[in-house]
Amino acid sequence: MAVDLRWRDAMAIWGARRVFTPVQKQAGWPEAMEPQHLAALQRPWDQGDNKGRSGCLALRDAITEACTTGQLECVALSVEPPERQQDDDVFRPIPMVADRWAIDAKPEWTEREFLGGTLRTQRRVPQQPQRSPSAQTARLEYRIGAQAFAAWLTAQQLEPSPHVFAWFAVRGVAWPPASADTKAGEDSPFPLSDFPALVAYRKANTKGEGGSKKGPSWAIGNQIDVGKAELARRMAAGVMESEALNAMGRELGIGGAAPRTPLKKALFSDRKRSPPVKVASPLPGVVQVRSGRKTA
Repeated sequence: MAVDLRWRDAMAIWGARRVFTPVQKQAGWPEAMEPQHLAALQRPWDQGDNKGRSGCLALRDAITEACTTGQLECVALSVEPPERQQDDDVFRPIPMVADRWAIDAKPEWTEREFLGGTLRTQRRVPQQPQRSPSAQTARLEYRIGAQAFAAWLTAQQLEPSPHVFAWFAVRGVAWPPASADTKAGEDSPFPLSDFPALVAYRKANTKGEGGSKKGPSWAIGNQIDVGKAELARRMAAGVMESEALNAMGRELGIGGAAPRTPLKKALFSDRKRSPPVKVASPLPGVVQVRSGRKTA
């Protein structure tokens, strides 16, 4: 596969250069990657960025664990580590006692001047240790395809980095996956018509109990648009933003004392600092904003 500019940009990352081999760098976008490759592209870090490196290593371990437990579809390959090359040109003085070195069956004596005298040394070779069975020495390497990694990111409610997104585009994988949360043969529930439909969809696709609950990604379909529209409707009716978010969060099944916090993060994570959203107020002379009321 020809190397394109997006691949060269990815290989310019300090963390990525350390995990891809020269052959892999030359080959371009691969069909499948290993956990350390995906982690380096998903969470890029530069030299001296200890925090970024720690985050990358944590993601690598999480991807590996997901492969081990079967949560992430992958191909596991048993790879035998390469044999270590022994140095045949090892010259050592003959010791007085037995050691781990074996005298060569066909000795070759070498004489050289040493401290005014002649030192005779014999070529000696290290004893070859017995290799363990392949089942004990081999290690597993995981190969993860673009479609499988896209599904895993969706389940983790994570967005792909620009480099991973470029990989998806090269491999023909759509983001978000169209069938990530819909069963085969069933019609897609999107677009959702209203907030009750959003509540029904998220409750039907939320797995786990208590603190381990995990719902579908908010990036799928028009969930964010429906949530924002419902928030604006309740604020227009005179409800404070915090109260409206708390009520919506409870209806959506979000636990905790303040469900507004994760819900607000899900709805507005694409904006860092947005100006207050002004909405129409039923009271004359009052302009309502997200953080409360302000007299016009």
